[in-house]
Amino acid sequence: MKRKLIPFILLVSTIFVMASCFGDDDTEVTYPNETGITAFSLGTQKIVKDTVGKSGKDSTYQTTIDCSGYIFYIDQINHEIYNPDSLPVGIDSAKIICEATSKSSATILIKSMNSDTLKVFSSSDSISFYKPRTFRVLSLSGLATVDYTVKVNIHREKPNVFKWQLANNSAAIADLTAMRALALNGRVYVMGRDIDSPRIYVTDEGNTVQWHEVSPNIDLGTDFYKNIAVMGGRFYTYAKDGAVYTSADAATWTRVAEVSLGRILGASDKMLYALGADRSLMASADGATWQQQDMDTPADSLPTDNYSIMVRKLLTNQKINRVVLAGTAAYTSQVWSRIEETDSHSEPQPWTYMDVAGNNRFCLPNMENLQVVNYGDFMLALGGRGMGKSHEAAFSGLYASTDGGLTWRINTLYNLPESFSSESGKFAFTRDSQNYLWVIASNGDVWRGRLNRLGWKTDDTYFGE
Repeated sequence: MKRKLIPFILLVSTIFVMASCFGDDDTEVTYPNETGITAFSLGTQKIVKDTVGKSGKDSTYQTTIDCSGYIFYIDQINHEIYNPDSLPVGIDSAKIICEATSKSSATILIKSMNSDTLKVFSSSDSISFYKPRTFRVLSLSGLATVDYTVKVNIHREKPNVFKWQLANNSAAIADLTAMRALALNGRVYVMGRDIDSPRIYVTDEGNTVQWHEVSPNIDLGTDFYKNIAVMGGRFYTYAKDGAVYTSADAATWTRVAEVSLGRILGASDKMLYALGADRSLMASADGATWQQQDMDTPADSLPTDNYSIMVRKLLTNQKINRVVLAGTAAYTSQVWSRIEETDSHSEPQPWTYMDVAGNNRFCLPNMENLQVVNYGDFMLALGGRGMGKSHEAAFSGLYASTDGGLTWRINTLYNLPESFSSESGKFAFTRDSQNYLWVIASNGDVWRGRLNRLGWKTDDTYFGE
């Protein structure tokens, strides 16, 4: 019985609806004036990738890539739409497939690149975005319009390509008998000594040609370049008079406090680290008050020279640092680490010695003038000839560690240029704020290079409704 009633009910309902529609000639349909683009996304795009053929020659091939995960920001104030994270190199900007959603089902039009002609936007058509395009949104009422400038950013560089460039040659730097490089506040400093005289040279990160000498207002001592750290946009050093000094420009130094230290080792963004007079490890948040650090191994396992401090945020908690101390000793390199927590309720963590197994073929080489920096997702170490139990040739390669300093392997991506030449114990190595690596050779040559993807900027601003 129910099966017979259902069609009947539907028929009666349809009659009543039609009667109500035809019976009221005065009903007005109002179309909304609302307009605007509320969502913009990409679909699957064609991409050309590099490969190596069976013959060993470079070649290319075409494939597809899903670009739906690339976020497009919609700036409703300036009427701009763009992707802060650029698409991979190899995507053809002239053939982009995209989707756009409008408010209140308004009509989306796209303007010609060569005239004022407009056509209805279709998500099934490929669109050329080799330059920004104008999208016009027309309300259903036909009374309101709004234009958007839509830009699809595509990388022009391959991400994992690194190239060294010879920036310049400095005769003044070539006269140094020992040196170290540090980056601070958009500048690169080369600090060292000319026989028995301390010297400091500086250049802007973007200006690798002109180096200027800095004259400090205090006597830093001839070995000051070994005894300096950067924290909070300032230099800190332990001077020959037994006091800690700080400076923002390496010229004007201000006395912080008189303390008993051996030497300053380096710093995180929160703490300065130093050797105590008794070779204990010390830490300070301001350079004036120092506290001895707990160590899980006796101090005779600490490095004796060429100290480097590296700091990395924990992936699980960006407020906590992992601090690594690396350096050389008579026979082997020495690496220590600690978890740095500075919250009021945190418990101090001890320094842990990385006791490398005897059969570990990938420990950090014990190299003359060893210098280590953070770079990308790992640490990079550069040194001269091997010492003690290490027999590496000088500048045999840049050693990379991705496991916090436990193992180190030569990373051929960062091979030094064939024309690079330097004395084994006289060179400087650092990274600046723009992720350029700097290598300053003993002959005054200044080399600079950057991994392409580490130079790409991302925008973390979101524009929405």
